[in-house]
Amino acid sequence: MYIFISLTLWDEHRSDLVDNKIDELVKKSESLLLSMKHMSRLEDFVPVNPSDQSFFLYLRDFHVECCGKLKYLFPTHVTRGLRKLERLIISSCSVLEAVVHDYNGEINGKGEMIIFEELKYLSLHRLPELVRLFPVDSVVELPQLVELKVDDLPRITSIYPDNKNTSALQQALFNSQVRTLKLKGLRIYSMENLEQIWPSSSEEEFDNIPMLRYIKVASCDKLVNLFPTNPMRLLKHLEQITISWCSSLREIFNIDLECFGEVEQVINISLRYIYVWGTTKECNVWSIKGGERNSSFHDYDFDTTGWVEKTYPLGTSYEQTSHQPRPNSIRLRIGKGTQFG
Repeated sequence: MYIFISLTLWDEHRSDLVDNKIDELVKKSESLLLSMKHMSRLEDFVPVNPSDQSFFLYLRDFHVECCGKLKYLFPTHVTRGLRKLERLIISSCSVLEAVVHDYNGEINGKGEMIIFEELKYLSLHRLPELVRLFPVDSVVELPQLVELKVDDLPRITSIYPDNKNTSALQQALFNSQVRTLKLKGLRIYSMENLEQIWPSSSEEEFDNIPMLRYIKVASCDKLVNLFPTNPMRLLKHLEQITISWCSSLREIFNIDLECFGEVEQVINISLRYIYVWGTTKECNVWSIKGGERNSSFHDYDFDTTGWVEKTYPLGTSYEQTSHQPRPNSIRLRIGKGTQFG
């Protein structure tokens, strides 16, 4: 029997939940929509005993919304019981600062890591105070995560951290020890202070790069770097790029060949589709620095309703016969359109 529960909690205490055995029903649920109007901690209805890992044992789909006083969603001991969680959606929680919080030094004290074993989909929407997902120094495994959607997180300036950036203003969604190797889809919308997605430079900072198939970015007006200066590992798998209303973006690929040695990695890329529209100035597809470039595009299928035509995909400088776009010369013409959903 599949159990779905939609639960709105108005009181500040969990006594009514216990008296009516609602907490027992929550324990057995596979899908839970939770809204807490006045509770400030998940422990207000979840047992606080760290040894009890049974509360969310069956939970696969967890949607948290409109929790006006909730600063942190999960204490670390609760994450150990989320063994079957596949989908996590958090939206409209006005004071939420982090998804997981280490209240009592549980992670550092035991040398443990945070693992969401089955989490495949993570969506974060309208969280104005969110500054991180996990404790800063924690090792986090998301071995099955294939899709990440972030929307309207105004305090986040980067998705993956740049360890060389020591500015106190940098707020990265992930810390440097989060592993998302199976991530295939990334959607980023209405991130008003996002400046970059990945660190821009060294390999050692970039060991946990995901094998993305597609990336969609919209309404990120401060975004200046869509990809790192060495995007070759991304290009091995990336098939689709969709960019809309990112007025600060001047190049899709700002490549510096001096920052890596294996130039041959550019060959055999998987990119099939680029769609860019709604920018206020001309956007360069390529900006190449440092040496000769050797790349190959094949089997293009461009959306003819956008800035590029199918018969002449990237503009007047694309050499269709050799499939060798010239560095710094490919342009997307400015066009008009409506916001995509």
